[in-house]
Amino acid sequence: MHRLPIRGGTAVVEDTGHGAPVILIHGSAGSRLQWTRLTARLSTRYRVLAPDLTGYGGTSWPAVVDGTVADDDVALLQDLLAWVDEPVRLVGHSYGACVAAIVARQMPEHVTRLVLIDPAAFHLLRRTGDAAWPEIRDVAHAHMEAAWKADFAGCAHRLMRYWIGADAWTALSPDRAALVVKAMHKVALEWVAAFELDEDPEDYAQLAMPTLLICGADTTRAVRRVVDLLHAAIPGSERVDVVGAGHLAPFTHADTVNLAIERHLHRGTADRTAGAGRNGGGTPTYGRCDNQSVAVSADSGFA
Repeated sequence: MHRLPIRGGTAVVEDTGHGAPVILIHGSAGSRLQWTRLTARLSTRYRVLAPDLTGYGGTSWPAVVDGTVADDDVALLQDLLAWVDEPVRLVGHSYGACVAAIVARQMPEHVTRLVLIDPAAFHLLRRTGDAAWPEIRDVAHAHMEAAWKADFAGCAHRLMRYWIGADAWTALSPDRAALVVKAMHKVALEWVAAFELDEDPEDYAQLAMPTLLICGADTTRAVRRVVDLLHAAIPGSERVDVVGAGHLAPFTHADTVNLAIERHLHRGTADRTAGAGRNGGGTPTYGRCDNQSVAVSADSGFA
């Protein structure tokens, strides 16, 4: 484990294995421990780095000198890429996928492959006037209003009901519930980013690295629409829909999600879109017509 100097403090980074570097970015109210199973799977072949984002785990609270906490988390990843000092593969879930996508767009020369799992890039819905925006806007407003009143238990209850289900909050142990409540202030600041980030889906059309989008088939409407927009915008991107999974597919369907990630990371650069043969030529193409959606079953792997 390393402690990396960042703006306003230090970041804790788990560093396991040897080989080409892979950076795993957790979601809201999480930590680097989210990736324990995937790290064990990948570290036999890769150097796996899993940071705690600002305000989570062992990493300092975000500085928020300018902009949003998303800017602080992007800066953390940029510092980590500079420290690693070689091109990396990026994997992110939820808010972490939003951060990963921004980093990949800003530093494309440092990212060789990208995996976005249920990306919470909700600013794309706002920027496009998508019909799914009012739903997630209202969820964000309710969370932020409760947070400003210091009703963090209420924040946690609403958040878990929306993302997981009505009984999710009551099923938590007291210790786990306390950890979730503690994270709600940072989550409120992450919601602010949905109203302030100014990127459009078309901004991601410049991404040339092979990109895999993983979406829980039963995730929220807002996340599905974000995945739709990114899938259409990122040339040559592939999409995996995990049958029976919601927003927490990396936890509930870990074997299926981890297999999809592993296969994407292992592929050679020659089959960047896995589509050169489909177009009848020897040169890979990144046209949107080559995007593929693959249904995944938790029991049987790729269908």
